[in-house]
Parts: sequence; structure tokens; C-alpha cells
Amino acid sequence: MNSKEISEKVEAGYIYFRTIIEVLGKPKEHVEETIKAYVKKIKEEKKIIVLKEDYSKPKEVEELFSVFVEIEALAKNSSEVVFFCFDYMPSSVEVIEPEEVHYNARDFSSFLNDLQAKLHNIDTALKQYRARNTLLIKNSAVLLRNIVIVLLEKKAKTQKEIAKRVGIPEDKMENVLKVMVKERIIKKKGNKYELR
Repeated sequence: MNSKEISEKVEAGYIYFRTIIEVLGKPKEHVEETIKAYVKKIKEEKKIIVLKEDYSKPKEVEELFSVFVEIEALAKNSSEVVFFCFDYMPSSVEVIEPEEVHYNARDFSSFLNDLQAKLHNIDTALKQYRARNTLLIKNSAVLLRNIVIVLLEKKAKTQKEIAKRVGIPEDKMENVLKVMVKERIIKKKGNKYELR
């Protein structure tokens, strides 16, 4: 689409915008495929016209791969840009044209209600995640204690020996052992731990 056609669409009420969408994960090939599938889905939207897409090269970030795509697009109206943001969670959005965007009261109310629904869903998901995470931490602590008890059933061991067998860094194992001593599950004799 050339600049004249874009201007005609904007005059007809379309919003011309630029957005960046990022994907983080691994392996590298999966991240590249995922972002292309994401853009394909956006192109299938009836109220969004993708004009241009520019993909970055995957970049390694702390054992994961990050890739982003910069998209220029036209949305049928301002509400569609908002819904695009809800659906695709871009990292940034820049309205290029028109210079001013107006909402009528009905559309603005709809936007606010959708925003509230989305925030409520995020809040619910976060609470569920926290509850699951708390349960997982609690269960992991119980499992770790049981492993230490089994390791010490036949023979006393040093912190280093226990950490090596459990597969936890020695400094982290120290905290676990201190708690178990305090709770009188195990005791320390010299540099070795044994069951009470």
C-alpha cells in the first residue's frame, strides 16, 4: 500500500500505527517460528491491515532467545487498536496518524469495561499462580527434607556430601540443614549431620 492509499484510509477513520511484539523462549528455531505464526494470525484479522513487518535476528538472553518484530499496520478504528493491544500484548505501540484520536462515550465505556475485565482476569491468574507457587515451594521443602532424612538414615554426612547427593548448591543446602537442626529433625556433630 502506498502513502496515498494509507492517507485515504486514515481520512476514512483508520488508525495508522507502528508496534513491536517480542517473543522470548527456546530453542531458537521455536522462537523464530512462534513470532512468524503470531504475525500470520495478526494478518488474518479482518480489522487490521499489516503494511510492513521487520523481524530482528534472535538474540541470546540468559539461556533463552529473544526475537521481536516491528509492524506497521492500519486498524479500522481506535477501538481496534486497543483490542489489538489486549489480544497481542505488544511491548510498544505508536500511533502515526491521525494526529488526534477521539472516542465517543459508548466506545470509551466499552474500552473501560474490556480493560477492567482484562485486569480482573490478570489479577485472578496472578492469585492462582501465587497459590500454586506457594504449594509447590511447600511440597519441595517437604520433599527435600525427606531426601535428607533418607540420606542420613545409615550414615552421618557432611554438608558438602549432602549437597552433592541432593544436587543443590552447598550454600543453599546450609540453610536447609540449619532449619532441620532447629526443628530437631537432625543434629550436627563436628562437621557432620545425623538423624536425631
